[in-house]
Amino acid sequence: MVTIQKVNNKKVISYRVLIRKKGLSVITKTFPRKNEAKQFILNLEGNSKSYLCLGNLNNKYIDLIFLSLVVNFFIIAIRA
Repeated sequence: MVTIQKVNNKKVISYRVLIRKKGLSVITKTFPRKNEAKQFILNLEGNSKSYLCLGNLNNKYIDLIFLSLVVNFFIIAIRA
């Protein structure tokens, strides 16, 4: 789930992006303009690798990635 919040600082208005996804930590980033916040969201949603880099992976998700890599390795080894 993605949310853009309007943040009133002392002199300037900025926009905070909050991205929540099950199994990953919340990602927050602040931008001076709303257009920049929207562009960040569009770029991040289009590139799942970026999301994984920005969000902290929990152990359960890392275990699933490792298991997937091991299974793929053995499938390739058996075929060869």
